[in-house]
Amino acid sequence: MAILPDFQSKGVGTQLIKEGLNLLKDSGVELVFVLGHPGYYPRTGFTPAGVLGYQAPYHIPEEHADAWMVKELCSGVIGRIKGAVQCSDILNQPEHWRE
Repeated sequence: MAILPDFQSKGVGTQLIKEGLNLLKDSGVELVFVLGHPGYYPRTGFTPAGVLGYQAPYHIPEEHADAWMVKELCSGVIGRIKGAVQCSDILNQPEHWRE
């Protein structure tokens, strides 16, 4: 996600994330994963996923491990659902997982 500089710090990104999460929850999605800025996404409830046992589809260097995050949309899902995280084909390419 990206917000034009003139519209940053006005809550636009947070509102987009919240609305997207609501749409996903309404469609039955239970967990959402992001690879994003660890200082931003926790504002909307995301937490580091690796420490919870959810490994990214590609290696993430330890110094950036907190950028791989998860948010449960249904209470109690984290710890109950296990398995390998897979991305859609378009995102399941190594170039999307490098700096």
